[in-house]
Amino acid sequence: HIYHEDTLKRARAIFEHAPFKSAQLSPDRTYEARVLWGYLHDYFHHCGKKPFHLHIQAKMNFFAGILEEVKVDCQAILTLWERQYDGWEEIIEFVLYERLLRYPSQHNATRNFDSGTGYFLFSWIIENGHSIQRGEEKPVSLDLSRCMDDLKKLVAEIEQLEELEDDSAYKEAAERYVRQYLPPGREGERFSVPEQYFIDEINKKIETARLRFERERLEA
Repeated sequence: HIYHEDTLKRARAIFEHAPFKSAQLSPDRTYEARVLWGYLHDYFHHCGKKPFHLHIQAKMNFFAGILEEVKVDCQAILTLWERQYDGWEEIIEFVLYERLLRYPSQHNATRNFDSGTGYFLFSWIIENGHSIQRGEEKPVSLDLSRCMDDLKKLVAEIEQLEELEDDSAYKEAAERYVRQYLPPGREGERFSVPEQYFIDEINKKIETARLRFERERLEA
């Protein structure tokens, strides 16, 4: 219900010419999509030069954590694109729209870790990629095929930082890298809304219904 009644509403209002195959997902298929996303996401946490289970102290750092979460989602998306598991297109939409739009829409966004990942990913693509472009009639367009090239480049840059063996040096490098896209905020904030996230005002003004989760609905 969150995806269909909040996330997709934002995606339809903001992204121009984007596909919305995920709009046809039933509740059961939405759950299955989340399961596969979650499996791939967690699998990639334990891969690479600095697997999470061996570098927990470093990866729990706010800035390194931003890079870790974005990296594993990008790797999950790229795996879906390459291997085309059942429902792969729908799941890619699911991951991107959640990360880029719903997470940054939270009321406490500049203090919220998940919101930070969405702001970071959008801003990084605007600065370095070709898949997100300002639109004319709608605020922005998203080209999913070009997005794969952008995500490969981002993963490579994050993995290059992970080649730093010393965790303290890695955390410092991660902060310098993330701060290019998440500038410091006011007192009590982890960051401020980046200029590159030019859809922020529009995204936060999109009205979504308050979701209710009655017992009957959850047990259906």
